[in-house]
Amino acid sequence: NLLTTTQTGIVIRDEVPIGARYITGTAFTSRGSISGPSPFMVNVGSLPPGGKAVFHFRVRVNSGAENLT
Repeated sequence: NLLTTTQTGIVIRDEVPIGARYITGTAFTSRGSISGPSPFMVNVGSLPPGGKAVFHFRVRVNSGAENLT
């Protein structure tokens, strides 16, 4: 949060890219809770000034999908 006030109601939404599949068990968030994976929704909640939330997951590119990105 680069602002000077606490931000509330923060939700991160992300989808597995076309031509890839989610590797089960690899989703991680440093703050909040994760649902998904289609799409992933991370309910971060609130972040104080200077606060941050990290979310990531791993995918495997499907055979033949190399040219879809």
